[in-house]
Amino acid sequence: MNWAEHIDIYCERLGPGLWAEPVNALTNLSFIAAAFFFLRTARRDPALRLLGWEMAAIGAGSFVFHTVATRWGAFLDSGFIALYMASFAAVWAQRVRALPWSRAWLGAPVFVGFVALTTLGLIALRLAWLPPDVTLYVAAWLALLAFVLLSRGHRDVQQWLLGTLGVFTVSLTMRQVDQPLCAAWPVGTHFGWHLLNGLAMWMSGRALLVARGSWLVARSS
Repeated sequence: MNWAEHIDIYCERLGPGLWAEPVNALTNLSFIAAAFFFLRTARRDPALRLLGWEMAAIGAGSFVFHTVATRWGAFLDSGFIALYMASFAAVWAQRVRALPWSRAWLGAPVFVGFVALTTLGLIALRLAWLPPDVTLYVAAWLALLAFVLLSRGHRDVQQWLLGTLGVFTVSLTMRQVDQPLCAAWPVGTHFGWHLLNGLAMWMSGRALLVARGSWLVARSS
């Protein structure tokens, strides 16, 4: 694999230049904003602060990808997203399911395994309406739905996660219509994927923040 190979998959990009996707690049500030506001409320909670910094890393990684537009940039972009979601799964297991860290950390590999197997399963089905490049995101959507369902009994957490799922649904739609609408809307719609995912990241963090309050009360009783 040529890690320096140029990638041109978004409507806005018309060439190999660093600023060939200015809107896509700059809308990654939504992740930085999400991290900033989340870190202000995470206080001195190490687990939540880690998630906040990972939100910022997602913004940085995606910015790099939408400027250099190479395979290594794409890996950086996807890698930070995967890191956040795996970390989220572990913290969710500890705060919402009340597991000790000695077991809660398993939430990360379980999440990764679920997404990987679901992605492979969807690809194997060869559904005409589901392109292979979308299966990973559909698997992530299903994982988020599982978090919503498994948070039953934690109403506040479930509501925040349900909102996150709704926002992610719209953002995924924005991602998928980028190329089909390119002729009518040259700037594309991928920027909406960034803006809405920044909001979704913040909302998912809020879900764990409200779970933190319940967890602290339970721990002190």
